[in-house]
Amino acid sequence: MDTIPATNLQTPPVPSVQNPVQNLPQEKTREGVFDFIKSSLFELFLIVLFSALILATFNYFNLIPLSSVFPALSFLPQQQSTQTAITNTTSQDDITFFNNNVSSLSACNPTPDKNIILQSIITCKNPTKVFNMGKDTLYNGIPNSYVTGNGQMQINFALKIIPGKDYHLSGLMFGGGADENRLYVSYDNQSNNWGVQFLYGKIVTPFDPFYQPPASSIQRSYFSIVISKDGKQVAILSPNGFMKTYALEGSLYRKDGTVPTTAVVYPNSEVDIYSLNYYTD
Repeated sequence: MDTIPATNLQTPPVPSVQNPVQNLPQEKTREGVFDFIKSSLFELFLIVLFSALILATFNYFNLIPLSSVFPALSFLPQQQSTQTAITNTTSQDDITFFNNNVSSLSACNPTPDKNIILQSIITCKNPTKVFNMGKDTLYNGIPNSYVTGNGQMQINFALKIIPGKDYHLSGLMFGGGADENRLYVSYDNQSNNWGVQFLYGKIVTPFDPFYQPPASSIQRSYFSIVISKDGKQVAILSPNGFMKTYALEGSLYRKDGTVPTTAVVYPNSEVDIYSLNYYTD
C-alpha cells in the first residue's frame, strides 16, 4: 500500500472571525467625550445665567447701573427712586415765566422788565461750539453760569445739535455735581425728539420727550426753563409754545444757590450754544 507523503497534505483555510467586542472601548471613549462636552456646556450655561441674574439684580438696585451706562441695556428693569420727576403736577400759580412769549426766546438781545435781572452768559454774536472727536462723552462746564437770585430763576437758551452716526443724547445739563440733583435737556437722534431727564446721584429718570423738531432738520431750538424759589418745581417751554411742568422732591439749586450749566457732548457730535441767559428777580 502506497503512503502519501505528509508534506502534500493541505489544511483547509479557517475563516477569520471578527470579534465585535474589540470596538467597545472606542465607542465608550466617544460617548464619554460627548457626555463631557454636554456637561461642560450645561455648566457654562448655568454660569452665564447666574452671572446675568446677578448683574440684572445689581442693575435693578442701582448698585451697578448698567442700563444707564449702556443704552443697549435700557430694557433692564430698575428700581424707581422715591425721588422721581412727576409730570404735569405743578399749577401755573406756583411757577410762572417772566416772559412766556415764544418769539422772545430767539431774541439775541433780550430786554427784560426793569424789575428782572438779566445775565447773558452766551450771546448770538459769540456762540459757544463744543466738539467731541473722542471716544468718551465730554462734559464741558460753561464759565460764568454760576448765577444766584432771591426768588425763582428762568434760563433761556438756544441750541443746535449736530449728531454723529451712533446713538446719542447730547444737550445741556443744569445743576451741580454727580452727588447733586440735575436737569438734563437733550436731543435723541434716533427718535428725533428733545426730552428731559432728572438725575439724582446715580439714579436717572427715563427720557421724557416734549418737543419734536421738523424731520431731519439741523437747526436752532429755543427753550426756556423756570425753576421755583425752592428748586422743587420746574417748567419747560418748547419752541412750539408747549409747556411741561414737573414736581420734584429734591431741589435743583446747589448749596450756594446756583444752577450752573454743563454741555454734554457724545462722541463724534457737536453742541452749539447760541444763547444762554439767566433771569432772576
